[in-house]
Amino acid sequence: MPGPLRQGNDRARTQPRLTNANHLERTRVAEGLSLTRLASLAGVSVKTVDRAEAADPAVTARMKHKIVKGLNKNPDRTREFTFREIFPNDREY
Repeated sequence: MPGPLRQGNDRARTQPRLTNANHLERTRVAEGLSLTRLASLAGVSVKTVDRAEAADPAVTARMKHKIVKGLNKNPDRTREFTFREIFPNDREY
């Protein structure tokens, strides 16, 4: 049986999981939107929405704002969404 991990060797224990960094995917699915439909509403590429859901740091705050606006353009939305509730760990600008 392997011994205990030395401190600093297990990145998963020292850094938060990036997949839990925002609420975009959960909100998109709850609102009944596909990646393609949200991308269309937001005026961004499907790849951008996918990267934002994965908390890719290359997705800019400007792109994230467009995505939130896209969520709010959904005619079947259940309510209005804010940047802060979709991306709670991000600065707005």
